[in-house]
Amino acid sequence: MLSHSFLFTILTRIRQRDSHQELQLVTYHSKVEGSRVYRLPIYYLEVKASYIKRKVWSSKDTWVVTTIENKNDILREDPKTRGRLIQFFYGLKYKSEKAIRIDEVYTKKQVGFTNRTYDELTPSQKRNLNED
Repeated sequence: MLSHSFLFTILTRIRQRDSHQELQLVTYHSKVEGSRVYRLPIYYLEVKASYIKRKVWSSKDTWVVTTIENKNDILREDPKTRGRLIQFFYGLKYKSEKAIRIDEVYTKKQVGFTNRTYDELTPSQKRNLNED
């Protein structure tokens, strides 16, 4: 008998929306609080992003790593990606108006999984869950 053994069951839920996102529910039966953990895919996206400088929109090809698939939700709900893109396009010293948008997603590659509790999910990820 192991002293720190955890029994776990994996329930797989597939919710088809826009691009067939796969969410897996991992339940750990232990004394740990908040034991429901969702296993979300991590994506590497090559995107065309636009930014405004001197009242003119310019676009560049760049990359994004995120757990969110919808291009409209990435900048709204992923603060790390939004911060990286703002720093990439504007730098640290730019003081004027800053605006970024993702115009097109060229490629999407799944590079791994992340484990998040329900409280750590973004609103769009919570909408994709079809819990009973």
